[in-house]
Amino acid sequence: MLKNKLSYMNLLDSDGQVSMLYGVRSTPMKMLIGKDGNLVAAALGYRDWKQDEFIQLIDTLVNE
Repeated sequence: MLKNKLSYMNLLDSDGQVSMLYGVRSTPMKMLIGKDGNLVAAALGYRDWKQDEFIQLIDTLVNE
């Protein structure tokens, strides 16, 4: 993500609206939301986002 100079947002869903919209079932939950607002990928619990599969997914999304 550093090579593309991307940043990401951490959100606190204090009223539960986003959880209901995207179907969050537990925390922590990480989601990748596409430019169109649709859910692209989700992961329950801890994930090491430096793994090749996640880096490739993010690179693919950035280059769309």
